[in-house]
Formats: sequence, C-alpha cells, structure tokens
Amino acid sequence: MSPIVAVRPPPLPGTRGVCYGQTDWPPDLEAIAATVPRLRAELPEWPILSSPLQRCLRLASRVLTPRHGALAVDDRLMEMDHGDWEGRCWTDLDPTLLRAWSRDVVGFRPPGGECFADLIERVGAVVDGLTGPTIFVTHAGVIRALWHLVAGWPARQAAVEPVPHGLPIPIRRPRQRARRA
Repeated sequence: MSPIVAVRPPPLPGTRGVCYGQTDWPPDLEAIAATVPRLRAELPEWPILSSPLQRCLRLASRVLTPRHGALAVDDRLMEMDHGDWEGRCWTDLDPTLLRAWSRDVVGFRPPGGECFADLIERVGAVVDGLTGPTIFVTHAGVIRALWHLVAGWPARQAAVEPVPHGLPIPIRRPRQRARRA
C-alpha cells in the first residue's frame, strides 16, 4: 500500500449550517493563502492528486511546487453527493430523514444522492490505482473513506470522525503485531 497524506481545504465562507457536499462553492482565497506556507513546509515531496472542486483545486495548485510534479485531478475524489440536500440548510431538512441517516451513517442515501458505502467504493478505486506515495487534496468524506480503506477503521467510526481543515493528515495502515513463536 502506497503512503497517503490527505489535506482538507480551509472552511468555505458562508456555508455554516449548509449541506454542500459536491456543490462547488467559491473558496476563501485568503484562508488558502494563509494555509499554503505551512503545507509547503510540512508536506512530503510526493505527487498531488486533487478533487476537481474549486476549494481543493485552488489549494492544491498553490501548494504545488516543481518537486511535486504535475497536479493530477480525479473526479472520484469529490465529496459525497448529498443529492436533494445540496445547498440547503441542515435545519430545513426532513428530521425523519436526518434521524434515519444518524442510525445508518454508512448505508443511508439522501434523496438523489449517495451513501458513505458508495463513497468508499469510489475512493477505493482511486486507492487501488495508486503507484506510489500520494498527497490527496480532498474533502472530509473522502478522508473518512481513506481512514476506513487504508487505516482499517470501522466504516461507522470513520464516517463520523471530525476532520481538521488545512493540516496534513497521514493515512496509515495499522501496524501488525509480531506473532509469538
């Protein structure tokens, strides 16, 4: 398994309380500019693979230096598709559906959208195609899928784990315990 470091872009302005998975909101360019120096100092010199959404692509293109090679973009690294919920305030969504989602965070599919299990499958295809160490500039849902796929976390745990913005997040396989003879 190739090593992976993931980065989630800075928060988007004006999106507090809004469901915006694949909605391509304009990023906060000042927040990106403030994040870049730290990322350039802390990220390894590996190729960068980015989601095509502006918030990721803008960050990836600014972090990119010649040492990383060319920036690659992969649509499969987009955030989970929340379907009919996209762009709506969480408080305006049907509470019955939100409760159903909280009971089944892996398998529940918002109307017209995808479930976390679908996202895991999509991201798994990217991971399977890696040929070396890679930096992913992507979204919270994708990073959660990576924790499940690569680090071996239970999907239900990974699906709800908080994901920090603007920091390198190493995604590591769990260490194998030595067998006793």
